[in-house]
Amino acid sequence: MMPDENAAEIAQIEREIEILRTRCDLMQRSWRMASVFFAIALPMVGIAIAGLFVYALITDFVLGLYIIGVATVCGILIWIGRGTEPPPAARTRPSQFLPVGLSFNPVWTTPGWWWRRDDEKSEYETMQDMIALREQRLRELRAR
Repeated sequence: MMPDENAAEIAQIEREIEILRTRCDLMQRSWRMASVFFAIALPMVGIAIAGLFVYALITDFVLGLYIIGVATVCGILIWIGRGTEPPPAARTRPSQFLPVGLSFNPVWTTPGWWWRRDDEKSEYETMQDMIALREQRLRELRAR
């Protein structure tokens, strides 16, 4: 390889590494912001729903029991619909009818938790691998 081509490839790889690191930082920042939002929003929504149940019970007892019963039945159906985890070789994207319930994971590890299989890499992990490959290539080029 000519020195000019080598220098051009090194510069290109350095630009790609910088872009990938920027994307990784942005993903981490977005994930932190989403985590804070959900830590605030989910309890607020839960309190509001509980308040609606109490209001329904106070205003009309029978209607309140009906609303709570329907909500309970829906919750049970979603819980049953999520089923058990199939073996890794048989995993497919969950049903489009109950996408959250079929693969519910109480420990949200990555964005997109409802369709990601355990043996798949997240976009963040893939970018980290891409950075490592480019850094390895960069070391090879500089060693010449």
